[in-house]
Amino acid sequence: MPCLFAKQLIQRLRKRAQIPVQPCPLHNAEHPSLPNLPTELVDSILNHLSDDKSSLISCCLASRAFLPTAQALLFRRVNLYASAWNEWGKNPDLNAGRKLRHLVELSHLLSHTRELYLNGCHIELGNDTELVSAIEAFISLKNSHITADSRSALEYISLNHINMSSPDLLNATLQRLLALESVTHIIIRGGDMPLNIFEHFPSRVKILELGPMTIQAAAAQVADGYPKLVNLPAIRPESLVIRGYSDPDHSSNQVARAIFNNPKRECDGTSIRTLHLNYFSTHELGMYGTFAPHVEKLTVRLKNEREYTPFDFSQFSRLQYFYISRIDIDRQIRWLAKSLRHVKTDNSFRSITLNYVNGQSHDILAWAELDSVLAGSQFESESFSGMTIEDDYSTTGYCSLLPRTIDKKLLKVVRAKYMNY
Repeated sequence: MPCLFAKQLIQRLRKRAQIPVQPCPLHNAEHPSLPNLPTELVDSILNHLSDDKSSLISCCLASRAFLPTAQALLFRRVNLYASAWNEWGKNPDLNAGRKLRHLVELSHLLSHTRELYLNGCHIELGNDTELVSAIEAFISLKNSHITADSRSALEYISLNHINMSSPDLLNATLQRLLALESVTHIIIRGGDMPLNIFEHFPSRVKILELGPMTIQAAAAQVADGYPKLVNLPAIRPESLVIRGYSDPDHSSNQVARAIFNNPKRECDGTSIRTLHLNYFSTHELGMYGTFAPHVEKLTVRLKNEREYTPFDFSQFSRLQYFYISRIDIDRQIRWLAKSLRHVKTDNSFRSITLNYVNGQSHDILAWAELDSVLAGSQFESESFSGMTIEDDYSTTGYCSLLPRTIDKKLLKVVRAKYMNY
């Protein structure tokens, strides 16, 4: 009933927003036909529209009662693009510097911003003459009295495909942006980044996502080949997402090694509880068990390899949930069986999930080995709920592939829900 009421109300608001009224409805008296709703109910209704930009704009035009909440939702997330033209030739918005400058001038709107996305679109950001000054003004705004209100502090920064033709000036500005103490979630992926961009993360960052990127060649190297990070603060993230290269011949993200596996590191990976590794080789997984031993939820998407190296799950002493995403060949099933065979009886496993996308014939021996492991004594704990297979092929007969597992009621098959990691 509340959802139906919300839909009916939004339809009325949209009709009202389309009626030409002079003066502007924003400055007009309240319409008597609008229901006199409590503020909490208005906020709840508008929160259902947080991803519907057109409806939020209609609410801004319909009534001053909806204006504060609708504006807060509209400007909660700000997307900036390096160019006004995207790859399809359309003009989605102003370029990054100009748009951000306009928003800074309307500081009462930008004060609502909690998430900032900067998409370089593989274009040299140094060519945007307005960008640096606009970011500096934004930083000053967020460092001002506005940050005293925790509801308007910046929490999320995403830097995507950043290429910098003038790294010194822009790099220093981006460092100050990333150093805002209110930021708890940082994403950096793609593009050509100077290494020292990572040296000023806020100590409060809880979620760190690193994607494939090129590190500028000027970066110094330590003796063991890891990039040298001199001023990296002692961050303690709770969630780490690392996206590697899909190319089997390309190693995974070197920046993550520099941060957490550097001999002179200041960071401690023992705080990491959720770890997502996308496009990794099996021989690279062991490294993450050494610096993040207390992971409770592990998500892995493997590269296609000729030889899969078994993994010692006991390196993660508290691992409860293991999700292997988009298994597409049965050799990965054999790898999983061999890896799980060495799990000890006192393990903390609660569930294993396979996102299976192979519609071809199955390797019976590989699945039989996995069936033997799951039905073994090391997974007889009451806390272990079993294995879930997310499969998009409803005709797959897992009863014949995993008979012992099914007998122990340790198998559940559901429709596939592909993950983005």
